[in-house]
Amino acid sequence: MDCIDFYRFSSVAYATTIAACPDIFEKAIAEGRNDFDRHCYRFLLVGEYEYFQFPIVFRQYDGKRLRDFLDTGWPPVYLISDRVVSLLKDNLITGWHNYSIKLFDKKGNSIEGYSGFSVLGKGGKYSKVWDRGYNKETHESFIVNRGLYDLGQWDGSDFFMVHGGIIITERVMKLMKANKVTAVEYEKLSDLVDFIGEPRLPIR
Repeated sequence: MDCIDFYRFSSVAYATTIAACPDIFEKAIAEGRNDFDRHCYRFLLVGEYEYFQFPIVFRQYDGKRLRDFLDTGWPPVYLISDRVVSLLKDNLITGWHNYSIKLFDKKGNSIEGYSGFSVLGKGGKYSKVWDRGYNKETHESFIVNRGLYDLGQWDGSDFFMVHGGIIITERVMKLMKANKVTAVEYEKLSDLVDFIGEPRLPIR
């Protein structure tokens, strides 16, 4: 599969979209604990559920509008609507899992129709493939590390993690666009500059 088939996936951080935080994290912070609860996000992200008690309680702390993807204060951990759950399951999209939550607004009222979202797919490591970039505004050339090229460790999932970020296949991107899934954005990996975080190198 060619690099152009992959996209970096994230939510759109609209100020108006409801955002909610897990109770266990808030309590750990308030009590000054540096334990499992304080680091719950990293386990929820990759579907390591062994020490959790479900459903996990999330409470709104920001925003006012419900969209298909809700932020939790620790990207890329998201809550997803039942519509998205059905869309992914019906189309046999792989590399993800949803978990049971209870979501409450600022007044303590229950918000129905959402699950937690985990990414189970694995994508391996980046390759060091350098390319030539060109800035149309300054007319300057530079060397960049562009996109994800080493797929030797990719497990074939439609959703997968690379270096803490969520990557999706082209069919997921097209499915979400066709169904107008809200509060999400996609960036084609082959178009990204410095995706690995390497500094730009001037051409000498």
